[in-house]
Amino acid sequence: MSTPRSRLAAWLWLTPLATLSAGLAHANEDAPFQLGEVRVSGSSANTPLDPTTRTLSAEDLARFDRNTVGQALNLLPGVTTATNMRNEQTLTVRGFDGRRTPLFLDGIPVYVPYDGQVDFGRFLTFDLAEIDVAKGFSSIAYGPNTMGGAINLVTRKPQKTLEANAQARVASGNERALTANVGTHQGLWYLQAGAATVSADGYRLASDFAPTPLEDGGQRNNADRQDSKLSLKLGLTPGGGNEYALGLSSQRGEKGQPPNVFPNAQPLNFWRWPSYDKNSLYLIADQHLTGDERLKVRWYKDSYDYQLTCFTNATYSIGRNCQFGTPAAPTFDLQDEVNGASFILESRRLSGHLLRLAYHRKTDTHDERTTGAVTTYRDRTVSYGLEDTLRLTDRLDLSLGVSRDEQTALTSGNYGQPADQAKTNAQVGLFYLLDNGTQLYGTLARKSRFPSIRERFSQQVGTQGGMLPGVANPNLGAESARHAEIGLRSTFDRWSLEAALFQARIQDSIQSVSFQQGNTTFGQLRNVGQAESKGVELSARYTTPALTTGAGYTYLDRRNIDTPTLPATDTPRNKVTLFADWLFTPGWRLVGSLEAENGRVVSRANSRTTYFTNGGFGLLNAKLVYEFSPGWRIEAGASNLTDHNHQLMDGLPLSGRTLFTQLSVRL
Repeated sequence: MSTPRSRLAAWLWLTPLATLSAGLAHANEDAPFQLGEVRVSGSSANTPLDPTTRTLSAEDLARFDRNTVGQALNLLPGVTTATNMRNEQTLTVRGFDGRRTPLFLDGIPVYVPYDGQVDFGRFLTFDLAEIDVAKGFSSIAYGPNTMGGAINLVTRKPQKTLEANAQARVASGNERALTANVGTHQGLWYLQAGAATVSADGYRLASDFAPTPLEDGGQRNNADRQDSKLSLKLGLTPGGGNEYALGLSSQRGEKGQPPNVFPNAQPLNFWRWPSYDKNSLYLIADQHLTGDERLKVRWYKDSYDYQLTCFTNATYSIGRNCQFGTPAAPTFDLQDEVNGASFILESRRLSGHLLRLAYHRKTDTHDERTTGAVTTYRDRTVSYGLEDTLRLTDRLDLSLGVSRDEQTALTSGNYGQPADQAKTNAQVGLFYLLDNGTQLYGTLARKSRFPSIRERFSQQVGTQGGMLPGVANPNLGAESARHAEIGLRSTFDRWSLEAALFQARIQDSIQSVSFQQGNTTFGQLRNVGQAESKGVELSARYTTPALTTGAGYTYLDRRNIDTPTLPATDTPRNKVTLFADWLFTPGWRLVGSLEAENGRVVSRANSRTTYFTNGGFGLLNAKLVYEFSPGWRIEAGASNLTDHNHQLMDGLPLSGRTLFTQLSVRL
């Protein structure tokens, strides 16, 4: 039976955009939308500064076939893919998860107001020019809640009269994907459009996976997915350095959620998501006020419509209430909305200074629908910021930043009026440029994060991951972290080198605490945790006309200070990435990569209070590329070439060997 989603997918397959195709992108052809970038800029208009931000280009995304944001970011040192108990793709940046290192699209925050999280596997990369990652030290222009840094997805901006690319792909698991972009720049205006559809019946487990009563091997149970996206950006460039852009995007998704393979797992969720949708509308303006001042404005409206259906059995035939586990209404609707704006006034009036004044304001709304009733929660968050970069000498820059963030609960369901909250953040960075182009830097930052609606008001609270009767904590406070980092970036001859040594101390970390009331044990989230994260990141790249090769290494040591016996979970102690891209004869290219890790501590599926160190593993990926005509390529390859059975959380095995082929063209 045809559904609206399947009709939408069919339409995308037939759209005229799909007659085009996307090969290995060239960085100079996929120009970033500069209004969407957020950087700590230099005091001179020609000084980019910001060596603390790491960037993945469109070329990187295509070279390694990173079709989702989660897959892409795992390439960077310090960033690690993880899996939550909902079996969604999550990330950590130096141990800070996606709630603490939030996602942005062209500088606009992207998150579900209810819990502050996103499934990074739902965000496609086909229409991106680059991904920027700031760790700890990040521009005040991002706004509030950047406790661990920020991840910014920067879209494309056309540079020519006509630009177009697209890609058709098939892969194991009956995966079918078609993506396309088309853009035009007409002097006074430009237009960028994109369309994508991706669907799969699931993914194949490794051949050495040991079957369990809930998973017999082969194709992973309840792992089907379908995602589609349409995006459109219209820009005006009337002259004088002014620019205005209106953007729209619509994502549609539905997915199964593969359950834990162990029958006694806690919790054991049999879930499906009939809808996983997001719509966005935003306006970005860059207006020059005088010769020295300019104003950048971002206005945005994001809406999220998620529907979760819960069951009690592996045949998905007996429904249960998604909130409280009782055999009642099996459908849970989440309808969330974010309305916000930011204003950045930038001035170069003072010699040797780049001064920024920032104001951010947003309202989060969460509507919870169960058995016909609607409960509404609404928060308002405001941030005032000041950032100044000073040119101390021809080679030395100093960056200073401070912000004041405030959170007010406007509507709190049946919980009365919680107290308002406020936090002050500050940071300083010192940047020195050597004669050979090597840049040395040192940064200090104090950042914070306000708790989400779910963390304050949900009565379904886990203690060490196990479900207990919950007690809401409407006055749950903010977390904070103090970051310190020293590092260098250097480019010489054919080499590019980066190194960083970092430490973060977390205070008032939100953790679940159990307590006794009568004969019942309850759980409640409280600000009781103190933790530390420290480590080193190294990367190197060597480039010739025929060969590009590189390596990255991360050492991460995390510990709980107040409860040393409680291990820090879901991040590896050591992570290594290696890659090579070899043009071995004209038209033919071989690309290979290795991603390896060890030392990841995870909790037992059947006892969320006991832990073990996950086995280390390495995933080998390879593909062969043939450019049979200028702009036209065909590729064939495999990820997890050795068919290694691996997991990031106990009982949630990931894909075995995946074979793929894809056809690409660029006009």
